Amino acid sequence: MKVITAFHSSSAVEQVAVIRQLADQIPPVEPFFFEGTKMKYHTYVLHSSQHDKIYIGYTNNLERRLYFHNKGINGWTAKFVPWELVYHEEFDAKSEAMKREKELKSYQGRKFIREEILSQR
Repeated sequence: MKVITAFHSSSAVEQVAVIRQLADQIPPVEPFFFEGTKMKYHTYVLHSSQHDKIYIGYTNNLERRLYFHNKGINGWTAKFVPWELVYHEEFDAKSEAMKREKELKSYQGRKFIREEILSQR
């Protein structure tokens, strides 16, 4: 497996090519369901203690999403690795997870995260 440590000398085109190569090496995760089960959605909060940054998002595969955040190839979060999962909630519907994400991204939501979740750590 090819390991990339830094992109500082590569062009954007080369960076994209390397990212695509790395992504091709990760086996696809096929959703599987038992009869009568539904896909679950998660709203989650990540914290970078080294940079004191918070990231809030939603996904249907929390483990895989956290993996990609910590690989450093996901836009904004790449600058602040490593990330730690500090909070999550599970929902039956994508729309519910998206609504909760929006609430947590508000001023009151971020205040809740800082005062109720991070202060307990």
